[in-house]
Amino acid sequence: MKFDRMPLWVLTLGVSILLLLASLVEAATRGDPLEGRRLYLTFCFACHGKTGKGDGPFASRLPVKPRDHTDDQYMSQKSDQDLFNAISGGGEAFHGSRFMPFWNKTFSEEQIWDLVAYLRSLHRPHIQGDATRGEALYKKYCWICHGEEGRGDGPIAQSVGQFGATPLDFTNKKLMDTRTDLDLYFAIFGGGEGIGKSRYMPAWGGSLSEQQIWDLVAYLRSLAQE
Repeated sequence: MKFDRMPLWVLTLGVSILLLLASLVEAATRGDPLEGRRLYLTFCFACHGKTGKGDGPFASRLPVKPRDHTDDQYMSQKSDQDLFNAISGGGEAFHGSRFMPFWNKTFSEEQIWDLVAYLRSLHRPHIQGDATRGEALYKKYCWICHGEEGRGDGPIAQSVGQFGATPLDFTNKKLMDTRTDLDLYFAIFGGGEGIGKSRYMPAWGGSLSEQQIWDLVAYLRSLAQE
């Protein structure tokens, strides 16, 4: 069919769909989930909880349960722009609870997109990590601080410890159980400073792929089970 013979409504619909897809791609790629995580754990966790399940310390005091951001069925129905609008204008602006405050006077537009990017990481299924591949990566990049067996006793651990930065003992199951897989992912991706911890833990997001980081997470989990 030639374009000059195509009905106007078909052309209009096609252009509208292309514009919508373009806006969704832009929204999905413009936010920084690491910065969004920092903002979330500072401003949002009190209601929505540290892991985003809507079970924060203030949640039980509210007449309306805070949104569970790990609910993939619900969250997948919302576009990035929907989430941006909900954060920016608050619950009432988005036909939701009036107990969800508006943040457009607190956050910049860029920061709201950072939060959107982090919210996406909470509900989307993660890549399955391979512990065997993760072990090879660990022995290449991590052992020098965290030790061959992951006990935080690598060759330079003592030197780093002089600056108040003790490498994490990955075999400590009680400690590791306080970290979600996503916590470990962002610690590796953004390094210590990226998650508000020691600057001596380097960021590996620029060196390792997403798959490789999840492989490392799988291996670290295996250390805590032994």
